[in-house]
Amino acid sequence: MEAMYLTHTAMLWWRRKKEDMEKGICCIEGWEQFKVYLKCQFYPENVVHEDTRTFRELKQTSTIQDYVKEFTNLTLQIPSLTSESLLFYFMDGLQNWAKQELQRRQVHDVDEEIVVAESPNDFRADAAKRRDNRSKAIPPKVYNNRNKGRPTPNRGSDTRVNTRD
Repeated sequence: MEAMYLTHTAMLWWRRKKEDMEKGICCIEGWEQFKVYLKCQFYPENVVHEDTRTFRELKQTSTIQDYVKEFTNLTLQIPSLTSESLLFYFMDGLQNWAKQELQRRQVHDVDEEIVVAESPNDFRADAAKRRDNRSKAIPPKVYNNRNKGRPTPNRGSDTRVNTRD
């Protein structure tokens, strides 16, 4: 059944394997074994190493959507990644503003991080608003010059003078 989806060189390889199986030279039993044979034939040995290196060096240089697409493509090429590694590399490759926003939202799962990062309400705009609000200076107090030079009464105390002594 799986052989129906093969094309070109892969189909020729499968036909040869099928002939070998009929002759008793080769035996492929089940999907898992088929994948092993297929990968041995067509998957270069160093591709996982190269993909892992590319994965470690992946950085967000444009939109989050582009970064997520590249990140996801690489994760599909490296089967041995743990969820902790995925989380670390995803966060590590993000630009600082995006990383801080995900940390602020307390996202701790790579799938959730991707959903939040690609959310339509564009968290970059939210982060920029918060940054702008924090950086706005408090306007300085304006002092009234009318009372300059005159003592001002202490409003919390009694300012009347006791004249009965």
